[in-house]
Amino acid sequence: MAEETDQPKTRSQSCMAWLKSPSFFLYANFLCSQWGDWMWLFASGLYLVHLDDNLLRLAASFGFAGGGCVLLFGGLIGEWVDRHQRLYVVRVTLFTQNMSVMLSAISVGFALHLEATGHPLWQGPLRSVLEATIIIFAILAQLASIGYKISIEKDWLVVVAQGNKSVLANLNAVTRAIDLSAKILAPTCVGLIMSYGSHLMSAIVIAAWNFVSVFVEYGMLKVVYSQVPELAHKKLRTSFADEKEENATEKEELKEEEIPLKIKEKEEEESVPEAKQKSTCKRVVMVMFEPVIMLIMGWRTYARQKVVFASLALAALYMTVMGFDSVTCGYIYSTGLSEWAVGVSMALAGVTGIISTYIFTRLRAKVGLERTGLIAFNLEIICLTLAVASVWAPGSPFDPDFLFGSPMRRALDDTLEPEYSMLPQEPQAPKVACSPETPLEGPNISIILFLIGIITSRTGLWMADLVVTQLLQENVAETERGVVNGVQNSLNMLMEMTKFVLVIIFPHVKTYGLLILISFLFICGAGMLFATHSYRVRGHLFHFEKCLCNNNFGHHGNQNGHNGQPSNNGQQPSNNGQQPSNNGQPATAVAV
Repeated sequence: MAEETDQPKTRSQSCMAWLKSPSFFLYANFLCSQWGDWMWLFASGLYLVHLDDNLLRLAASFGFAGGGCVLLFGGLIGEWVDRHQRLYVVRVTLFTQNMSVMLSAISVGFALHLEATGHPLWQGPLRSVLEATIIIFAILAQLASIGYKISIEKDWLVVVAQGNKSVLANLNAVTRAIDLSAKILAPTCVGLIMSYGSHLMSAIVIAAWNFVSVFVEYGMLKVVYSQVPELAHKKLRTSFADEKEENATEKEELKEEEIPLKIKEKEEEESVPEAKQKSTCKRVVMVMFEPVIMLIMGWRTYARQKVVFASLALAALYMTVMGFDSVTCGYIYSTGLSEWAVGVSMALAGVTGIISTYIFTRLRAKVGLERTGLIAFNLEIICLTLAVASVWAPGSPFDPDFLFGSPMRRALDDTLEPEYSMLPQEPQAPKVACSPETPLEGPNISIILFLIGIITSRTGLWMADLVVTQLLQENVAETERGVVNGVQNSLNMLMEMTKFVLVIIFPHVKTYGLLILISFLFICGAGMLFATHSYRVRGHLFHFEKCLCNNNFGHHGNQNGHNGQPSNNGQQPSNNGQQPSNNGQPATAVAV
């Protein structure tokens, strides 16, 4: 009877225990954080376009300035994260990010109010001041968000998992699913507020959300911090000036051991003032130029990591016009699809991304992390072949003659035909997809293939992202997690800015096919980089030996032994993950 009465209590207690666990509070914190981030990311672009009289000047300025700041300061932010305790880092970055978004949203609300009332100050210098204030606070929030995400996603999750790789994989998968869900739902909520309310109302809601959520998020992190004592113990990264002094002191001590006592005493008496002066000058120089030195040393630290090829593969994935960003959405819309169809496509891409988080945990448990990465990159490449095929499919606006033709020809085309642009156009834009002489009838095969390719490729993309994220978590030292992930963010931004530069060089819809081909080459390069990492770790890529054994078994199974088993003199596969032999050659027998 006691067992029967205890069973319901055990279930309820297990449920309550999970609601009080560190994982639950991390998930809830991540949901609040990502919900606010995606609301602001979606709304900020619309605010800037609206305040700029439907031009893209402010939006482009914000994108370029923000990308440049991330590129320059990403490594420094990561270095700062490594040098401070965990709770201090999240407190500073969380409050800085939320307060910056709140102040930027308040500035947006004030600007919208002045514009709506037609106040004379709006036409004066105050307009430029408000625009600059909005962009500066938005960039500050973006930089603070990098530090916060590095600390939570790359450090806290690793400590909470306590060395259990399966638990870490589940934490990564669930947080990524939360991120993708918020990416779908949060912009929808803001869009509804803008549609049925106003832009001013949405700015007030965003400001209020960030003010309230900063205390809620910090409270949940405090609970996690108290429940996981290991979070209070962190190996801090020392400054470069201190490291140089320590190394110099060690070298001097080694030299002193080799010098006789009498000679050493004479040298000490003569060189004490000079040594003090030199050490003081060195320290002053190191402190003055420490940010520059940190930036250089951060990239060196990144380059010597064991997983550098895998992380470079992740960065290469950012150089693509085959994702649902502003450029891709503008291209899709210019081919004649409605806003509703674009929104549904983005939602489907989010759903496939959420499905990939479920597949990742199962696949990693069965075949390991490196094999999962190989499958993910190959899956993305296979799916994107449909997008490549769309370049030459019926209805494609790609025109090689326009790309490689003479300047006179391009100028004549622009004069005689409607303006082709990757910015949103009026609904009559389907004329872009075909020439006037051969009007396109029926569905646009090109854009259908393009959408199917990029929607299905999200599965491989997010699996690859999760694989590389966990590789960085498992293989980067605790004192280097911040700087390595900060440099990773800088590389990601460099690839993304490269994409925008290419779009600026080839802005015409007729040249978008070339951008698709360049993007596909970068993604194939990413797959090759990850394959290089896998080969370095596992010592092989494919099981040629086992394939040969299987073929011999199929043809001569009855001759090799009883019941179709190979004879004892056949080669047996070695342990999983066998490293290359000492002479640099891969192992000759490997397991599945």
